[in-house]
Amino acid sequence: MTITAPERVAEASGRRPSRYGPWLGGLSAAAVLAGTAHALLAYDTPAAQAGVFGVYVVLGLMIPGTLIWRACSPIRCVLAVDLAAGTAVGYAAEVLAYIVARALDAPRWFLLWPVVTMVIFLTVPRLRRHWRGGPERMPATAAWSLSGLVTIAVVWAATLFYRTHGLSWPANGSPYIDMPYHLSLIGELRHHMPPEVPQVIGEPLSYHWFVYADLAATTWATGIEPETLLYRLAILPMGLAVMVLIAGLARLISGSWWAGVGAVLLTAFVGSPPLYSWRTTPLPSGSPAAVSWLSPTHTFGALLFGALVLVVAGILTTRSVRPATMILVVGLLMVVAGAKSTYIPLLVAGLALLLVFGRGLRRTASLLLVPALAVLAFAQVVLFGGKTQGTAVQPGATGVKLLASFVPPDQQVDLGMLPAVFCLALVIGWIAAFAGVTGLWRARGACEGAVVILCAGIGLGGVGGVLLLGHPSLSQFYFLRGAWPWLAVIAAVGLWAALREAPPRVRPVLVVAGAAAGTAAALMIGGDGAAEPDLTLGVSGMVWPLLGPPLILAGLVMAAVLILHRVTGGPAVILLAVTALCVTGTVDSLVQAEARRPVAEQIPEIPEGAAPAAHWLRANTGPDEVVATNAHCRGAGLKRCENRHFWISAYTERRMLVEGWAYTATNIGQVVGSADDKYTQFPFWDVKRQAVNDAVFRDPSRAAIRRLVEEYGVRWLFVDERDRRLNPRVGEFAALRYRSGWCAVYQIIPWAVNPTVFSPVV
Repeated sequence: MTITAPERVAEASGRRPSRYGPWLGGLSAAAVLAGTAHALLAYDTPAAQAGVFGVYVVLGLMIPGTLIWRACSPIRCVLAVDLAAGTAVGYAAEVLAYIVARALDAPRWFLLWPVVTMVIFLTVPRLRRHWRGGPERMPATAAWSLSGLVTIAVVWAATLFYRTHGLSWPANGSPYIDMPYHLSLIGELRHHMPPEVPQVIGEPLSYHWFVYADLAATTWATGIEPETLLYRLAILPMGLAVMVLIAGLARLISGSWWAGVGAVLLTAFVGSPPLYSWRTTPLPSGSPAAVSWLSPTHTFGALLFGALVLVVAGILTTRSVRPATMILVVGLLMVVAGAKSTYIPLLVAGLALLLVFGRGLRRTASLLLVPALAVLAFAQVVLFGGKTQGTAVQPGATGVKLLASFVPPDQQVDLGMLPAVFCLALVIGWIAAFAGVTGLWRARGACEGAVVILCAGIGLGGVGGVLLLGHPSLSQFYFLRGAWPWLAVIAAVGLWAALREAPPRVRPVLVVAGAAAGTAAALMIGGDGAAEPDLTLGVSGMVWPLLGPPLILAGLVMAAVLILHRVTGGPAVILLAVTALCVTGTVDSLVQAEARRPVAEQIPEIPEGAAPAAHWLRANTGPDEVVATNAHCRGAGLKRCENRHFWISAYTERRMLVEGWAYTATNIGQVVGSADDKYTQFPFWDVKRQAVNDAVFRDPSRAAIRRLVEEYGVRWLFVDERDRRLNPRVGEFAALRYRSGWCAVYQIIPWAVNPTVFSPVV
């Protein structure tokens, strides 16, 4: 079965497809690539490395992955969707192959998988047909519209990130706080399997780390520096492919590529109405600029999950499951589980809802639910070691955490029932963001009901994760971010169902009218800034400020739909107006973000000379060396140590005795049962280890050096000389091997441990 049939396209449009359509569609893809290349070159990306990366993605991921996708998928797609899904499958196969190769201490052997795959599909007669795509072509107008949105969503988000993350000092001296952590895990996966937390030797990595395996594999295949890969290249193909998959699923459900275009628009730019101003950054929904580059695990998981949802949708549509299809499902489940831990629970929620409401599909839903639950259990026990990384069942914790951010540090406020009211206001805002879902009731059976139920279950799972779970850093919002695109899909399908009631020539007028009405309303309602809530008013004084605007909006929508439900196109105008009202906030926030120029910090977090010194250590030591450092805390002048310090392990690609410890399972686990949830300021739990480590830098002596070597096997020191407590006598007991800027590398010399051994300091 194909996603669409050419006769349905002709029937929907009323015109015969143009013979120039495929060429025009191909030009739209070329335009996306041109925009991407321009963004890369404009921000000092080495052209040769960008070219090598592109060749690797095509030959090492896309082509072999597409062949496997076509052989195993229950549906045939247009070329763009085939390639996007195939890229996701290619990433999954690459990660699994690299894990095996790295465990065998032959990291480049993983490159055999694309070669073997393409040879098999070339030599086996039954498989050769998968080199050819299906008969359907995307209409040129839809292709150009989709390409434009994808370019804006992905390339614009990339350029916003590029501006604050350079490839050389000082432009890379003040990255987003988590980027050095991501970089350190790439280095860990380049050299070790199974991985550990590189900042604290011996600490297991209870985290979704598969994206770092992909990035490590790419560095072995291409020779590209991990920083260039992470800061410039890696997210681009992931973001482009996931947008195409979202459009493809909307096309599968509705039979229209315009629903696919709308789904991409809603995914990338829709945001729920803010509570206190209609023009501030939307509530945490996950705009592309905010999430795609700052969380590689989320973006990598989104791509793999998109392919998984599409193949599950194909099974529900065709109502048949081949063994090859189940192999594909299980493979994607395994890699999705290790890519981002929030996604498998969302799929389980979607299948569970289908199990309840999917007439005639309960057996198929059960068949899919069993491996999903099995993989979820396996990941929790094996990959994550039974750790939750601070996530716990805490109904209402989201409201408490968000409201607490409005409380001044020196003021005590009894929140009472306000968090529940706040969460209700959030839910009403999310409903407004996806008002288009209500258009599905006019679909009259034209939509694939089972897939709609699946997406609705995924969306409900995301909302439930936010409302029922808690995390010290609000990481429960990743459940909603993961579900956001699939809510956008059914919202776009609902909008298309409402528009389809009108004659084809009237539809553009309705779209313009609805968008103009929503934009005008946003401009009239919006203010210059968000007013903070006065929490001292209590529940009675805060109910109306919190719930009033969204309730009025919901009431107006319901009244308008009821009044205009018999008028052709009436409900579509209302739904489009509400959607435009929610989109304007995101667009405004992106425009403001682009207008802001990055402000250089007086003292960059990463000092001058850090990368050269770290790279020297990387080049002159083995990957199993343990390094001690005097740098553990970020910033200066804080009363408590801000323990998210990761850049030394990131650039050296070596394991540290102790650097920063924020994201270790042991540190986050201390939140449980504690009144203090600021785990980023907890002291290091192993007091003895830190004392032995720091003694070498604070009060160096032969005895301190001997303990460091004999108890922990340390033979290299990496010194941040900005440390005011650093004792200059370190050089008396360790040999200075390299200095760059504020950073110095020392090697512990033999006589410092054993006086009978002579080895002069050099």
